[in-house]
Amino acid sequence: MALFPPCLRRGFVAFVPALIAFCAAPAVAQKSGEKDGYRIIESIPAPQGESTDAYAEIVAKQRLTPDTTYATRIEGQLVTGRRLPSEEPDGPPDLSREPLFDMNGAGVAVAVLLLLAGLAAWMKFAGGGALLARAPTDAATKPQDAPDGWKMSAQETAASPADLLSRLAQMSDRGTALVLLLRHCLLAAGAATQIRFARSDTERRAFARLPREYIHGNRLSEILKTAELAHYGGRQVGEAEFSAMLDAGRSILAEGHKGAAHG
Repeated sequence: MALFPPCLRRGFVAFVPALIAFCAAPAVAQKSGEKDGYRIIESIPAPQGESTDAYAEIVAKQRLTPDTTYATRIEGQLVTGRRLPSEEPDGPPDLSREPLFDMNGAGVAVAVLLLLAGLAAWMKFAGGGALLARAPTDAATKPQDAPDGWKMSAQETAASPADLLSRLAQMSDRGTALVLLLRHCLLAAGAATQIRFARSDTERRAFARLPREYIHGNRLSEILKTAELAHYGGRQVGEAEFSAMLDAGRSILAEGHKGAAHG
């Protein structure tokens, strides 16, 4: 029971006895009826009189079913009990009074099993299955690989933020340096927010996968726009703007590197 939350365990413990008592109530009532009821062993047809036809006509108009039985021999309590069916009925059995399913006393066990099955289904699917979700594995927390189109090796993605920023600052092609900065920042943001990218993702599609409440979302958006204008639009990047992008990426890379280390 350690798997269940405390409130769920208390509700389950309180509900099971009530369910068992509810399922056992019909059997107890039946045994009590057998003790207090009566059964007609022998009977004779009711006598016919002058008013018999008139009485039958009135009863028929009222849509009633008369049951006048002259018993010559009974068994049980006639006054305080209820009438029980005869052991050997003269006509066909009344199927309307028979239970739909006769499980020979197994109703309590079936009810408990159904309760457990329903509880397991609720815990599995309610709330996204968080109650029965598996614990994160090493495969789920290890640093992810970059999408195929980014052409980044595992050695390159494992570089420390300081080494990466130092290498980018020494690159003469500022447009290419900004693209590399963008890709490393996207991987760092994915590690910080536990978002995994698809192998076919572009930089813009990977950015769209990040949660909107990501703390460095505005900075990453600026790096994305500047890198796209420089790499695809041919826009020249000034030194002041390039330094600002490196500063914006420094905090993103630091947080992502910390999240990957904890994972």
